[in-house]
Amino acid sequence: MHNLTQELNQLLQDAWSFENRLLETLEHQKPLCEDLAGLQLHSELVRQTQAQRTRLVQRLKDLGLHPEGYVGTYTGRLIRMALEVANCEDEKNRGTQFLITSYGIQQLGLRMTRDLLRAAQACGDTKTMQVLRSQREEVEASARRLLYCIGLATRGKAA
Repeated sequence: MHNLTQELNQLLQDAWSFENRLLETLEHQKPLCEDLAGLQLHSELVRQTQAQRTRLVQRLKDLGLHPEGYVGTYTGRLIRMALEVANCEDEKNRGTQFLITSYGIQQLGLRMTRDLLRAAQACGDTKTMQVLRSQREEVEASARRLLYCIGLATRGKAA
C-alpha cells in the first residue's frame, strides 16, 4: 500500500507541475489566437487550468505534501509538445495550430487524469478521486469544444 500511495503522490506532483507548465504554454499560445472566438477559448482554457491547479494544490496540502517542481512523465511530454509547436512556424494557419495543439494537450491531460484516478482508486483515496472526476469532466468538455472548433477551422470557417 505504501508504494501505491507513493505513486499517487508522485502523480499528483506531476499533475501540479503539468498544470503550471500548461499555463506557461497557454501564455505563449495567446498570440496564435487570431479572432475573438479564439481569444475567448484561450481565456476559458486559462481559467480552467488555473482552477485545476488550485484544486491540486489544495489536495496536495491536505495530504501533507508541498507542491514542488516535480517533472514526471506527463509534464515531460507536455514540454516536448510545446517545444515542437514553438519550432513550427506556419503564419497562415496559426489559429488552427493553436486549436490542434490545445486538443492534443487536453488529450494528454485526460490520460494523466485517468492514470491518477486509477492510482487514487487503488489507494482508496475518495477525496482525490472526487477532485479528479471534476477535472476529467472539465477537460473532456474542453476537448469536445476544441474538436468542434478544429472542424470549423479546417473547413475555412471562424471558430
